[in-house]
Amino acid sequence: LFYYSLTQQDLNDLQNKSADIHKDLKQWMLKRNYESLKEASEYLHNTLEEYKKGTGSGLSESQTLMKSPEENLQQKAKIRSLQNMKSQALAALVLRKKLLALRGKNR
Repeated sequence: LFYYSLTQQDLNDLQNKSADIHKDLKQWMLKRNYESLKEASEYLHNTLEEYKKGTGSGLSESQTLMKSPEENLQQKAKIRSLQNMKSQALAALVLRKKLLALRGKNR
């Protein structure tokens, strides 16, 4: 077997490269997290606007309850989707906060 002993210079180079890789990974994660949060925000905004348009039709509550089963299922699906996006956005915020905290510790 061939064994290679690392010099101090080799070790220093490896440490510098690993620090750069770690930094790049953190930046990529933060960018990806930002993009996900932006998409979630846009989706929430659009869904809320659609919901406002749908309920702002001037119909009374009893008239809106008399929708077809398909319309009720679609409405429930939209609400679930909105709740899921809200949960994902909150999770993204928590991840971002943790990453920023880690970033602050490593400086």
